Amino acid sequence: EYNQINSISKSFKFDYQNFELKLQNDGQIQQNGLKYHDFESENSAYICISSFRIPLKGDPARYPTKVLFDKFARCGKKYNKKQNIILDLRHNGGGTLVYPATFFYMLYYNKDYKNINKLRDSLYLWSDTIVTDFYHVYSPITESARYQLYHNKNELNLANIHKQNLENFYKNPNRELWRTSLKDDSKLFTKNRFKGKIIIIIDRTTVSAGELTILQAKKIFGEENVFVIGENSFGMSQYWDLITLALTNTQIYVHTPFGKTYLDQYTEWAGEGVGIYPDYWSTGKDLNETIYLLTQDDEMKSKLKDIEFRLQ
Repeated sequence: EYNQINSISKSFKFDYQNFELKLQNDGQIQQNGLKYHDFESENSAYICISSFRIPLKGDPARYPTKVLFDKFARCGKKYNKKQNIILDLRHNGGGTLVYPATFFYMLYYNKDYKNINKLRDSLYLWSDTIVTDFYHVYSPITESARYQLYHNKNELNLANIHKQNLENFYKNPNRELWRTSLKDDSKLFTKNRFKGKIIIIIDRTTVSAGELTILQAKKIFGEENVFVIGENSFGMSQYWDLITLALTNTQIYVHTPFGKTYLDQYTEWAGEGVGIYPDYWSTGKDLNETIYLLTQDDEMKSKLKDIEFRLQ
């Protein structure tokens, strides 16, 4: 039995006894849906983005989300001359790494692209494999599940790929484990035209691609130019391609991953459920002060007032 008394305590009745529990705010910001915002001072730029996930085809939110992702990418050219880029990934629920990769690429080369979709297509595979190599499991069960998943989402091009794979497995049933190769980026990134610092803010709700964006940034711009502020992230990046399978006879549902990233080479990665450790631990009212210690930007510090309570 549960009753709310007030905003700072709650009472519980358990085993015929009354208990009162004192509560306090744990500092987690509240955010629903996609939040995007960017603004600048003379020397710094602030960008918050709470998702890298594009809605499904037919979803009314798909087009406006795409517009925001394009705007985010063009910030690479827009803010190239700044001394500091502050990228706020608190509450970022992940998605696809090609979206931050496109932003980083345009920032690196100080170049805009009229056709951002074409640039994304060229970066799509690289955006994942520059960070880590992947293990993939393929079998009749996984391909059947993937076909149903993408067919239900009306992603017919992907559904047809898995349908063809499934037909091949019917002819030659087996289970395959594939491992992608870590990409060499030495030819892709040859002359960095961004001379400033990248400051990434994370918290306990930064998940998946939101976490791997940090490793991506450090790969591209170098460890010495990327600084992570906040608290450890959620820790949900090592296992992916989650599919729910229904066992035919018992109708028991099994929710299991069929892909794994290899992250053990990163000292920042502390494992599933722990996530990435920041370079500078900072929460609450100290967050803005910590950012200021790196930027020495009084104008931006004023603009980031109360940043501990929300994405700006």
